[in-house]
Amino acid sequence: MKDIEFKRKLKSFYEKEGESSSSKIFFADKVDSIALKLSNVSQLDIVLDVGCGDGNLLRRVEDNIIAVGVEFSSVRARRAKEKGLEIIISDAEQLPFKDGAFTICFAIEVLEHVSAPKKMIHELDRVSSQRARVIVVTPNDKNWFIYRVLAGNISDAFHSYGHLHDFSQLYKIQRSR
Repeated sequence: MKDIEFKRKLKSFYEKEGESSSSKIFFADKVDSIALKLSNVSQLDIVLDVGCGDGNLLRRVEDNIIAVGVEFSSVRARRAKEKGLEIIISDAEQLPFKDGAFTICFAIEVLEHVSAPKKMIHELDRVSSQRARVIVVTPNDKNWFIYRVLAGNISDAFHSYGHLHDFSQLYKIQRSR
């Protein structure tokens, strides 16, 4: 029962956050560009973007490639759908897809926001085909602070944007297995 109540509060937080935040984070385009290059998306791929937000990464995938986004916030999902993108509102810890359905999976700065990161990783593994490329990016909180200050976002420098987990140090990632 506690988990359901926590999910409700989390959903409420992201709905409000989606309404108040802009769709652009000052270095998100750079991260998306790197992720797309690493993935080497081709015409034969079926792409999943978990935590797609407003769909900025998906918009950069070529039109003739099958691509779908998953977003927890209905506010952000609506904005992505308005861009003509295929978006499903869902929890990243229970993806509504068949096993092995995708050849490329992105989870760009999502893992730190979910209540059970191991479940999300398991779900990414489950929906990925055997030869899939899975790209997971988490922020390094020390670098986030520096980026925000250098970009002139002093008021945002101390804001965690709803981070529930910190994967900034390797030992923390290894310990969470």
